[in-house]
Amino acid sequence: MSAVVLIVHDGERVCLLAADSGRHSLDIMMGENRDLSAEILVFPHHGGHIGGTADNKLFAKNLVSSVKPKLVLFSLGRGAHGTPRPEIIAGTREALHKNTPYIACTQISKNCSDTLPNQNNRPLAKHSEGLAKDHCCAGTIMLPLKKGGLDSILGDLNEHHGNFVTSEIPKALCRRQIAPPAPQLIATTN
Repeated sequence: MSAVVLIVHDGERVCLLAADSGRHSLDIMMGENRDLSAEILVFPHHGGHIGGTADNKLFAKNLVSSVKPKLVLFSLGRGAHGTPRPEIIAGTREALHKNTPYIACTQISKNCSDTLPNQNNRPLAKHSEGLAKDHCCAGTIMLPLKKGGLDSILGDLNEHHGNFVTSEIPKALCRRQIAPPAPQLIATTN
């Protein structure tokens, strides 16, 4: 089990910090009918394998469906552990269908780009860990604890991060189209 922290400010369920929770933790929280909803989800394990024989994609889908976030953050170091895993992002994107949350990573995953794109003139927090090495994707994100704080962050992310990813990282996991499900064949006997 891991510490899971829900930040509530002025009655708003702002952020769920899921730490290193996994399938077992999620099953317990869901079994106890815990309200996991929050505007922001900081994804557990940096978007890496959740351990054991668990299905990463299904775990991501269940977690995001339970939290119903508007923003899913993956705090990671470039290339450290192959995070976020593609199946985690796929499960995250499938969770809420048309209301897919905005997905952002602090640094550029090697799963999105083998090379580092030009990052000149990006308004990133100057203390972002990956800034000196041009590893930042969304960089450090600071949430102002005030009404509408998330809206301002989402606006900034759409403008700066979204445009950067679209123009510089064409294979970014957060922007890839989800393949439609394969058709189900039903066998019939005459």
